[in-house]
Order: sequence, then C-alpha cells, then structure tokens
Amino acid sequence: MTTSELRLSEAVPLGTAFLQELCRNNGIPALFLKGPAATILGFRPGQPSTDIDVLVRKKDKDKAVALLGTMGWNLRGEGWEEFYSSHSVTLFHSQWPCDIDIHYRFPGMSSTAHAFDVLYSERQSVPLGGRDIDVPGPLGSVCFQALHALRNPWISSQKFNFTFLVNEAPAPAFDSLLAFSQEIDALAAMKPYFTAVYTMPDSFAWPRPSREWLARTTAKTRGSIRLMELIDAPWHEKIQILKRQFTPSSGTTLEFQTPISGTSSLLDRLKDCLVTITSFTRETVQYLCNRRTSTK
Repeated sequence: MTTSELRLSEAVPLGTAFLQELCRNNGIPALFLKGPAATILGFRPGQPSTDIDVLVRKKDKDKAVALLGTMGWNLRGEGWEEFYSSHSVTLFHSQWPCDIDIHYRFPGMSSTAHAFDVLYSERQSVPLGGRDIDVPGPLGSVCFQALHALRNPWISSQKFNFTFLVNEAPAPAFDSLLAFSQEIDALAAMKPYFTAVYTMPDSFAWPRPSREWLARTTAKTRGSIRLMELIDAPWHEKIQILKRQFTPSSGTTLEFQTPISGTSSLLDRLKDCLVTITSFTRETVQYLCNRRTSTK
C-alpha cells in the first residue's frame, strides 16, 4: 500500500473548503482572509500561502476550536488571550502541512459584533477547493490587506504587499471606503492607505489610532509588545501577564533575539540578553513617544 503526502499548495485550498463547510454546517458565520482567495480577487500578489486564516465572532471561536479538535486538530500553545499580543488561535494537524489560524479579532479595526456583521454583510464568494468560499467584499478586502501589511511595516514582504495593494489592486470609491472604514473603526489605522491612494484635504480630521495599534506597529518582537501591554493593561491583567512570564511555555514568555544553545558561553548569553533588553527598551520608549504624540 502506498501513501502520498498532501502538498502545501493543495492543502490550503482543500483545507479552506473543508473549514468553510464545517462552519456552514454548524451555524458559524466565517470570513476567510488573505490567502489564495485574495489573490484571485486581485488584492494580494501571487505568492504561496502557508496557512488558512479565518475570522469568526469571538463567541464562536471556542465552538470552532472544539469542532476541529474532534477531527484531530490541536492548539499550538495554550491559546491564551493576551491584552495586546493575541488576536487568534493556531491549530495544527499531524497529517496536514498547513496550520489554521482562527481570528476572533483583527488588529486595526473594531472587534465588536457590529463590526463583524458589517464585514459579513458585504461578503462575496470565491470558488476554491471545489467550494464557494465566503471572503470579505471589495471594501473589507482592502481593509484586511492594508491592515495586515501596515501592522509590520519594517518587514520587506509586507512593504511589497502594501505597494501591490496601492498600485495594482482595484481601489474602491473613496466615499464608500471612508464610510466603511469608519463603521468598523479602522480609519485611523488605514490612514497610510488613504493618503497613498486618494487626495486627502489637509484639514481632514483623522481619528487617533488606538494604543494597541501604536504598540503593534512599533514592537518588532514579542517581548516588546509584552512590555507595552504591561504598561497599558488594567492591574488585574498586569498580574496575569507577569504570571505568564514565569510559566515556561512557547509563545508566552519574552524571547531572545537569537536562539541560545546549551553550549553558549556565559559571555554569549550576556551579550544576547543585552541585545534583547536594548531592543525591548528602545521600542518601548518609541511607543511611549508615539502614544504621547497621537494624543496632541
């Protein structure tokens, strides 16, 4: 008996179709983000996808995770919800080469049920993996692609994706996108897209970006954003964040810039620690400056 491995290029569309049917059959409204569907619609450059991104209402997240769990999908890490540093849970399967990221909110826009309803009401369908897949409509697609690229502006691939979105993707009518961005509370984070694509009056009153968005667009490491959320979180959440720093768990503690091997010398370890602390401090100070500037 012979076996064949599922290739990544096959797994993503097939897994998307599987997850779409699972959500539909169990009454979970879902929108599939980024990936090959966005490429088909012209909002994303043609590049391979390594995972499946889906957005559901927060109240449906645990139900989706449980359903996938009955089919052999397991959480990567504990799936803790942090103050800033988490917005999705990741699941893996031993026989699938791609992960599934279940988003219960998307940085840069509102996480309310109303915002999801606005996005879902504008949805459109794209054929993928032999099924019609629910994806954001033209307005939502631009918002998701822009916010995803703008969240990490120092990453070259995200710069490329944003340039593609601005120069190659279809631009919605200004009034429609403006109203839509305001409705889902994404206008502050979308400012670079608006100023790149449309002629904006100098007197336009931009809303202030949220502290979370300022943190996400400043922190280049998980450790930096944990310091930022420690500063901003309410006291009861500060305690939880600190507790998790003392819990040895992948993805929940401050990490070093470079892996530290068991054979590293004490001097190497101290150098790595100094680099890490310097990076955390520099980015956190920059965040505090950005936060102060945004309130003026």
